[in-house]
Amino acid sequence: GVRGDVNESGVTIVEQADDEATHHFDLPTHWSKRGLYARFCEKRGWKVTTDHEGNNTAKGIDGKEQEPICVRATFENYWKAHYPNIRIGRPSCDIWSDCHTCHHKFRTLSEKDLVCQKAK
Repeated sequence: GVRGDVNESGVTIVEQADDEATHHFDLPTHWSKRGLYARFCEKRGWKVTTDHEGNNTAKGIDGKEQEPICVRATFENYWKAHYPNIRIGRPSCDIWSDCHTCHHKFRTLSEKDLVCQKAK
């Protein structure tokens, strides 16, 4: 699978075994590939902005050395080719445990309890 080091800046990929292609590593649902690309660029000394049409513009950050960066399409293609098992989690994954808990509580209520609760 994928091994990662989770720290204050997110997840850093350490290793991905090719023979375990069926396992997935879900990143937090509030992340996006666009946001990860912006973070990648920022760590390399660039501030990326996106206009209303989805076009990216990169400007050097004052006081930081600008290292080479790629365009977002190349970043996403590299991700797909080398890390296909790493994906942004679906928003529904955030509430799954809450839904499961409610479903379990509902299943344990008796029919009498349901009738009494409806009457209140």
